[in-house]
Amino acid sequence: MIKVTLRGKKEGCDDAKQIILDLISKLTEEFEIPEDTCGVVIGKGGSKIKEIKSNTGVDVILGSRDSAVDGMIKVTLRGKKEGCDDAKQIILDLISKLTEEFEIPEDTCGVVIGKGGSKI
Repeated sequence: MIKVTLRGKKEGCDDAKQIILDLISKLTEEFEIPEDTCGVVIGKGGSKIKEIKSNTGVDVILGSRDSAVDGMIKVTLRGKKEGCDDAKQIILDLISKLTEEFEIPEDTCGVVIGKGGSKI
């Protein structure tokens, strides 16, 4: 542990202490998501990412699509552990609902699609 000494008026020292404690209570977590899912995480006009930030109290930073490596972009979360955990889960839930792939026999496609695409 390192001892921190603050000098000044009590009110100023209290404020400075709180700022320091807030800073060290935050953590940074990074993970990757598929580049083609970032639009869902951002939402129209940034609405979804703003909602995530507001609900969790966490800063959410998405890497740019230009920085994608092997189709994956970095997501950086900064905030309290509980908030970071919540934000990560929200993001993972959002992108997991996007696609699911599986195979069906080719001769059953018509049954799935329906006449004129009526079933899909």
